[in-house]
Amino acid sequence: MQELLSQRDIHWINHKIGASNITVGGYGCALTCASMTSAEFGGFKDPAFFAKQKPMFTKDGLILWKEIVKYVPCMRFEWRQYGYSAQTIANYLVYGKKATQVEVMINPKTNMRHWLKVVSIVKMKNGIDYLCSNPINGKRCYVFATYGKITGSAHFVKA
Repeated sequence: MQELLSQRDIHWINHKIGASNITVGGYGCALTCASMTSAEFGGFKDPAFFAKQKPMFTKDGLILWKEIVKYVPCMRFEWRQYGYSAQTIANYLVYGKKATQVEVMINPKTNMRHWLKVVSIVKMKNGIDYLCSNPINGKRCYVFATYGKITGSAHFVKA
C-alpha cells in the first residue's frame, strides 16, 4: 500500500516553502505528493526536507519539477502534462517504477489548484475514476467524484 501523508502534519505544516512566505500546510500539496512518490521509489524524503530545498522552488513557492532529482536521486521527473490524458496517466501507473500526480482546479475564480498522488484506476458505473492520496488531509479520494476534472499531471520514473 502506498504512503499516505498530509501537508497539514504537525511535523511540517508551518515550514516555509523554499524562499517564499507560503507554508507546506497551506500550499504544499505538490511537494507532499512528491514526498509520497519518493517513498514509493525507496528514497523517502519528507515534506519538511523538500520545503527546505530553495533551488527546488520559484520565489513564489511553485515546484520546479526537474530539480527533484538533485535531492532524490532515485526519482526522475519525466514531464508535465497540461490538460487531461487518460492514456498518459495509465502509462505511468506502475507501482514502484512509474508514478503520476494529477492537478485539479479547486477554485476557478482564484485559479486555485491542488495536486493529488494517483494510486490506481478504478472502474465506476459512469466510466473510470482515479483513487488518489489527497495531501490536504492524508486520506484517499476519487478525483472525478471529488473534484470533477483533471487540469494537468506530472509524471515520474524510478531512476
